[in-house]
Amino acid sequence: MLPCLAVQMVQVGSDLRISNLDAFDYHEVKITLNSTETFDGFKLSIPIITAKATVQLPLRDFITEDGLFFNSQERVYVEGSLTCKEGIYDKVVCELLNKRAGSKAP
Repeated sequence: MLPCLAVQMVQVGSDLRISNLDAFDYHEVKITLNSTETFDGFKLSIPIITAKATVQLPLRDFITEDGLFFNSQERVYVEGSLTCKEGIYDKVVCELLNKRAGSKAP
């Protein structure tokens, strides 16, 4: 399994702000919002988030497999996950892995 990343995600108006808290770049970044067991969520891919950098992405750029765009007037950002070549960020998964390893989540 890929290592957990130190990421912060927060909705700012109609944008999603993502901070890379690690000392290395994230490459081939895939972000998923509001996925559930029955819904794959809204997705967006970007090439890179550099080390210690913050990017702000319009929520309207996130899209489902069926072509539905995220509309911040009708929807609220609930949770997000991020995968890249260097690791993953999923709050629930990383907290569980860190708990098993006896450490605290970043």
